Amino acid sequence: MNKKITDLVLELGKAIEADPEILKYRQAKNAYYNDMALMTKISEYNALQQKLETEANKENADEKHLADLEASADEKRNEIYDNKTYLALQDSENKINELLNLVNDEIMRSVTGEEPHSCGSGGCSGCGGGCH
Repeated sequence: MNKKITDLVLELGKAIEADPEILKYRQAKNAYYNDMALMTKISEYNALQQKLETEANKENADEKHLADLEASADEKRNEIYDNKTYLALQDSENKINELLNLVNDEIMRSVTGEEPHSCGSGGCSGCGGGCH
């Protein structure tokens, strides 16, 4: 591999690691895994999903029981999605993904010579016109 590219990749990695959003992400991830109330809700949700799948696979599944399990799972999922720790991690992950997409888009532009998310040399016929 080209030494200059290797050095630049390492430099980019250090710059990304030093970005304040990375620190926020690590803090949000740590808070997420240490939020025992949230972890309990996630475990309960997973158990409800498993029960729902087991019940749905029964030959003579009880529709009322299925509906009750589904309602309980929906309620638990909403509790998770409304949790501030969960929301903080999701927000932080979205920001990290934006950063990584920016880096990847620039690399792809360098490789292909085309702007990311453009239709390329074939025009919009290559993507069906729905890419932008």
